[in-house]
Amino acid sequence: MLLISQINTYGQTITKETNSFVNGTVCPNTPTSYIVSLPLDFSTCQIEWTVTNGQINSANNQPRVSVTWNDTPGAVSEISVRFHSCPNGNSNEGIISSKAELILSVNNQQWGSFGNVVNIDFCSTTSVALIVPKMFVIGTGGPGQPPLQEVRYAWNLPPGWKTQSGATGQINTSLNSILILPDKCAVPGIVSVRGVIIDRCGSAGLSAAANISLNGVSPVVTVGPPPGFTGITVCETTPVNFTATMNAALGCISNFSWTFPSGWSLSSQNANSVTLIPNGTQAIQGEIKATVNFTCGSSITSAPIIPNFIPPEVLGPNLICTTGTFSVNNAPFASVTWSTSNNSILTIQSNGVATRQPKKRGSVTVSASFNCPQPPATKATWVGEPLLSNENLYVFGAYGQNPVNLNPSSYYYFDITKLISTNPDIYQRVDVPGASSYTWYVPSSFSAFANYGSRAILQTSSTNGTYVPYVAAENACGSGGARSITVVIGQGGGGGIILLTASPNPVSDELGVELEVPHEETERLVVTEDPKETVYALYDELGREVLRYESSTGKTKLDVRHVKEGLYILKALQGERVYVQRILIKR
Repeated sequence: MLLISQINTYGQTITKETNSFVNGTVCPNTPTSYIVSLPLDFSTCQIEWTVTNGQINSANNQPRVSVTWNDTPGAVSEISVRFHSCPNGNSNEGIISSKAELILSVNNQQWGSFGNVVNIDFCSTTSVALIVPKMFVIGTGGPGQPPLQEVRYAWNLPPGWKTQSGATGQINTSLNSILILPDKCAVPGIVSVRGVIIDRCGSAGLSAAANISLNGVSPVVTVGPPPGFTGITVCETTPVNFTATMNAALGCISNFSWTFPSGWSLSSQNANSVTLIPNGTQAIQGEIKATVNFTCGSSITSAPIIPNFIPPEVLGPNLICTTGTFSVNNAPFASVTWSTSNNSILTIQSNGVATRQPKKRGSVTVSASFNCPQPPATKATWVGEPLLSNENLYVFGAYGQNPVNLNPSSYYYFDITKLISTNPDIYQRVDVPGASSYTWYVPSSFSAFANYGSRAILQTSSTNGTYVPYVAAENACGSGGARSITVVIGQGGGGGIILLTASPNPVSDELGVELEVPHEETERLVVTEDPKETVYALYDELGREVLRYESSTGKTKLDVRHVKEGLYILKALQGERVYVQRILIKR
């Protein structure tokens, strides 16, 4: 249907080449083709196309054009063509013709009033009728046009619902009403419907949704143990009652069924409760769940609960010098059988009293076995004095060396060390098995500045000679023996002139350093005045730099308040020369 047409004496007509389902209408979003007729004396005139409520997809100066119309409800589309730039005297100059059509659209169109809540009984299996207002395309319905065919309805059913024909999910109908019924029980859900110009404009937008709530009670079942229940202990077989609780009183409950792990056995079941007997092992720690079955055909299952197993615990001494008594906690229903991992070191009676065998020592595991299929509970204990076997006393950085050559009046780490690999040789500082304390014995001319158990910081004697410091490993039962090392001072580069001095040493906050060199004429030591910049660096026992300071003189102070306690190496670097001194930081 041509709503607007303008034709001059020479003839100019716009014709739509894309078919319409309803006269005088176009579909949105889908390209529509138009052509203009050209008069006999068109000559070299230019063609200019314009549209409202749409976009031109083709280039101008063509008799045929493609247009995509906007998806706007109730909008009128208009396409116009103008001849221009004609030769002088050509009568087609400035001639305009137009064609107007209605855009078919329900894009986001709202609904009228409708019932958006339908109260239903969960136990019901009867059908439910839903209805929404009829929806029309804005602008249609005039003479000669079938308005009721302009819109169809796209229904979307929630899970658990279907039509009488058995259709589920999305259903397209020509009706603004639908009859649905539950697949089994009437579960709650949301039914939505949208208006759609289906079979006419497949790419046109849908209307707004009309949502209808099927407002039944959503049943939920929970499972709980009796009040005060904290768990099951080893070998316990006391029956436990579990109860399933519903959040609503429904009249269509058929029965309750239960699932539980292998560590439980069924004693009895009564309606929504069940009595289970535990076997007193960790196998009771599975999921216990209740399933409610309804006469209308569906079922729901509770979230699981996992009962707590309270494990047994062996109590007793960590060290046995002569005898000690062991017991088991959290085992009121079990009978216990005692044993040890090494009867030649420690024996144990049926009452849990353990006795050390004469002069034996070592690590022993005490085990409590039970009269049910539960693994034994264990506890490790040490018997007797500490046991020195493959451990030796070495100086840090000189592992494997005994005797060892050291500098006089210098600080060193002394470690109890074990060889843990022979290819290559790798040593590791260790604690002596069974030792709870260490006593260091040092020569009178040595000083022990710090005792870290199996490690100590010792300052060597200022006098050349041979010395033997040693350390004893001890516990409440006595001493487990000692390890010693021979220290030689004054041999193999152990003595000599110390060019780099630092004081105080030990130091807690500020360290004064002084670098001296022999004077060329007097050969006496003087503070260096070498114009080369001196770099002072402090390194920890692993060789990591923890402090660096640059000075233009050979005498300065270093702030070590932020450096933690321990033994460090101070290096003074001047050109290619390196001077070394050991520093102890102690607070």
